Amino acid sequence: MALALKRDLGNLLSRDRDGKPVLYYPDRLQGRVKTMPSDFEFSTDGTYEAPAILVDDAVVFPEMELNMTIHEPRSAAAVAQAFKERSLLVLVPSSHGDSAVGEIGTLVLLKRTAPSAGAAAQIIWKGLWRVKVSGVLAENPYVRVRFLRAEEVGDVHTESLDLMKAVLDQIDEFAEVIPGIPQEIVSFLKSVGSPGKLSDLCAYSPFFTRSERLDLLRTLDPEERLKKVHRLFEKQLGALKTMAKTPTILDCPACMDLADKAFEAGPTTGAKVARQFLEHLAKEHPDELLGIIAERYGPAFMRRRALK
Repeated sequence: MALALKRDLGNLLSRDRDGKPVLYYPDRLQGRVKTMPSDFEFSTDGTYEAPAILVDDAVVFPEMELNMTIHEPRSAAAVAQAFKERSLLVLVPSSHGDSAVGEIGTLVLLKRTAPSAGAAAQIIWKGLWRVKVSGVLAENPYVRVRFLRAEEVGDVHTESLDLMKAVLDQIDEFAEVIPGIPQEIVSFLKSVGSPGKLSDLCAYSPFFTRSERLDLLRTLDPEERLKKVHRLFEKQLGALKTMAKTPTILDCPACMDLADKAFEAGPTTGAKVARQFLEHLAKEHPDELLGIIAERYGPAFMRRRALK
C-alpha cells in the first residue's frame, strides 16, 4: 500500500474575512496556500469546466498523490492548458469522449512537471474531489469537460466506526503475514477518522485490480465503499494465509522424494520423474518456481531480447 499522503486535505473549504466560502489548495511549488478563483468555485448552476485527460489504466482517488508520465499529444496539451489556468485537471476513467458523460472521475491538482526520457512530461497528481462529468465541451486539441462535484452520502456513526476497526484489524493481519510493511503506514492509516478517507487510502493496496479500484471510485457512499474494501481484504488475506501455510520447495516432502528419484534414476526413467517433479512444482509452488526461473534465466533472456 504505497501511500504518499502525509497530511489531511479533507477540509478544503474555508471562509474569508467576510464569511464567504472559498476553496483552498496547496501551492504546488512553495507549499503556500492559494485560493481557488471565484469564477471556478462559484458557478450559478454548480457546474465547472476544466481540461481533462481520458485514462484507461490509472485510477486516482481524492487525497492521493501519483506520478504519471504523459506521452499522448492531447493529454500533454490538456496538462499545458491546466497549468495556464488553475493547475486543475479532471481525470476521467474512460477511453472515449462519447463515453465520458456521466462518468465519475477525479479533480486533481497538478503539482509539478519534470523532464523525463523522450521529452515526456512527468506530473505529480494530487486528488481533490470525486466529480461527475456532465458534458464534453471539446476533444481537440485537448479534451475539456463540464463537471459537478460528486457529493458523498452518509455520516460517521457507530456502524461505521465498527467497520473501520474491522478494516484496521485486517491491516494488522497484513502486517503480520507480509513482513516489511512500514510501521508508519500502519500508524497513519490508524489515524484516519472517516470511513470514506480510509477506504480511499486502502484502495491503493497492490492487491486490488483496476476494475476493483474503479468500482471503489464510483461508490459514493463512504460506508458502502469501506464494506467493499473489507470484503476485498478478507479475500486477499485468505489467499495469503493459505500461501503462508504452504511449505517451500526445500521443506516440501513430496519435492524431496521426487528430486531423489530423479537423481537416482537412469536417463529414461529420470526424465519421466523430472516431468512429474516439474508438474508438482507448477501446481503446488508456482510463485516460487517462477522466481527461480526469473533469477536463473531472466538476465540472459533480457540480453538476448535486447540483441534482436
